Amino acid sequence: CAVLIGVSRKSLIGKIVPSTTDERLPGTIALDSVAQMRGAEILRVHDVREAVQAARVIDQLKGMPWIRS
Repeated sequence: CAVLIGVSRKSLIGKIVPSTTDERLPGTIALDSVAQMRGAEILRVHDVREAVQAARVIDQLKGMPWIRS
């Protein structure tokens, strides 16, 4: 069963780091990356280009011996 996560610009990010919706891309990428490291297979995103780049980096890092998921 695939795991889907959708945290793009959510208020949770604004509660952790006070920010407007438009300022939450870094927090979104961070949460998406953690979710991907923990097994999420599908990411629902608003900023596709940025999310794809981050996901590709995470895919490569997952094989590194110094990364623990």
